[in-house]
Amino acid sequence: MHTIPELQGKGEHTVEGRVRALAFSPDNVPLRLHLARVYLGAGRAREALQEASEILRRSAELVEAHRVAHDACAALDDSVGRAEHGWRARSLLGDIELVAVAHALLAS
Repeated sequence: MHTIPELQGKGEHTVEGRVRALAFSPDNVPLRLHLARVYLGAGRAREALQEASEILRRSAELVEAHRVAHDACAALDDSVGRAEHGWRARSLLGDIELVAVAHALLAS
């Protein structure tokens, strides 16, 4: 994951372009996640959290969306939301690691 510092200087053009693209493709999770990261990088934590929440409504197990939501909650000083999304991201990553270990054991 990157924080997209190169997009911060582009400001509203970057954000508005992503919003327009989502109007044509509202179910595009990667684009919505990118927009959430752009919002977060632009200091627009509330919008970032809204986008991350929309992603999680569609796909509750997407680790990156939980990370963005965690960071947005931290920026909004929402300790409960921050803890919840941080825990879920770590939990999902742990599940992924367990599956990888199981696959490795089965392959040997």
